Amino acid sequence: MTRLMGYILVLGLLVLAHRATAGLGQVKSGELTIRVDAGLLTLKAINIPHRQLLEGLAKRLGFELIIAGRLEDQRSLEIDGRPWEEALKKALAPVSWAFVYDSSGAEPRLAKVFVFPSKNDGTDSVRSPSDPSRAAAPLSPPVPAPTPQGLQAPGLPQQDSDASLPEMLEADDEETRALAVVGLAAMGGEQAIAPLRKALQDREAWIRETAVEALADIGGEQAIQGLQQALRDESEDVRRAAQEALNRLQSGPQ
Repeated sequence: MTRLMGYILVLGLLVLAHRATAGLGQVKSGELTIRVDAGLLTLKAINIPHRQLLEGLAKRLGFELIIAGRLEDQRSLEIDGRPWEEALKKALAPVSWAFVYDSSGAEPRLAKVFVFPSKNDGTDSVRSPSDPSRAAAPLSPPVPAPTPQGLQAPGLPQQDSDASLPEMLEADDEETRALAVVGLAAMGGEQAIAPLRKALQDREAWIRETAVEALADIGGEQAIQGLQQALRDESEDVRRAAQEALNRLQSGPQ
């Protein structure tokens, strides 16, 4: 009888230990902490969807996040007091990205981060209709850029510096074509509209949708005509993005 009671006691202790361990895991799972102090970023993420992690960084660092893809894989990451740009690049990996800087002020600042689906991370390149394409960041002051470039794309393959953006739209590699669209969006102006309208014919729906967003940012009659063209796109996501863009342009200041 004594031996039986001993077995029951041990079994009870094992069950309690298992529940305690599971309880700790449940408490920690989903944790996301982001702090920025004097340009140094501290981050702790435990089992956070990659999209949610990047959206949190966008709000804290003050840039607009534009994602082409679901990006719902779980990430766990810990960064302790590293320069914000270095930490941001680490948080972006393994996907591809492009940084767009705004140089209109006294100091250049990081304005937008485009995130592209990676061929190796298992991300679905077709965005779910319920997923937002943009995460605005109005709560924090813009982050100053360390260098005055208008466009940085450290997460994409290096390109021939002699290749023009319209020529890059003809590349076989979809990430190169996406980089060209981002570059045209950063360049802006009427000279960017014609190649962006050409990008509306790209074979990848997510690149066509990125071109729609670029045209919406530029605005103007020619851009509106391109957006109206995109209303007939075979992809529902592209059509929806075009309609939303037209609604924004039509409801804006006249």
